[in-house]
Amino acid sequence: TAIALALSQHARAIAEPPKTGARLSPRQICAVQAYVEEHLERSIALAELAAAAGLSSFHFLRAFKQSLGVTPGQYVVDQRMARARSLLKSSKLSIAEIGISVGFDYSSHFARAFRRAVGTPPSAYRSSL
Repeated sequence: TAIALALSQHARAIAEPPKTGARLSPRQICAVQAYVEEHLERSIALAELAAAAGLSSFHFLRAFKQSLGVTPGQYVVDQRMARARSLLKSSKLSIAEIGISVGFDYSSHFARAFRRAVGTPPSAYRSSL
């Protein structure tokens, strides 16, 4: 009985390793990133990204968040804002045209999302360059 009690106490004293959860493989991450880059100008559904990684939507969402630290939706928005900043710097397209080219249906939605992500409206960002 004493041995069983000692083993029980010892087992409780050992900390369990933290659960890390499933992660995407580097190949899956590259496939998803390429898919987002190719289809950035249109709406991208979670199911499409999951299919690019070869997972169900449920497992993909958890694995993506665990691997990259952001949700797939936030990742797509971040990529759209990165491309928008690049286009605002290097092209003569209007702000509305840039908004459409990075996947926003309305320039007002683009301007609001840009201001939220960057901290300044697209017109002010462009004029500050």
